Amino acid sequence: MIHEVLASLEQWGADALVLDGRRPLLAMSTPADELLMYHMDEKDWPRVRDTYRRLSACDVDVNTECRCLSGGQQLMLGISIALCSAATRVVLSFCLGPLHEERRELLRALIGERQSAGMEVVLLG
Repeated sequence: MIHEVLASLEQWGADALVLDGRRPLLAMSTPADELLMYHMDEKDWPRVRDTYRRLSACDVDVNTECRCLSGGQQLMLGISIALCSAATRVVLSFCLGPLHEERRELLRALIGERQSAGMEVVLLG
């Protein structure tokens, strides 16, 4: 794992937020804790929740236990947090494969919106 992190830093730079779709959540406790990992807090939750709802067609509470979410829901939550973060460069790695085609198209639309707002988003795999 540490070798992958170092390789990502070397490839994308220390200013990039890299989300690995194979391990999309860092805290694995609640979305509230996950937000903290991205230097966000509960005031950011409405935007994240709206993005998650749009991507997943599901709802989640900020205090939901992440382990109760399916793997796909965890992935979409991680993506939603990353795309709503203050990062100016986001690399989404291994995020397309697990998603159904409809969700892939929604993700591409969200990425386009973030890119129009000035965020650099790189989608790998």
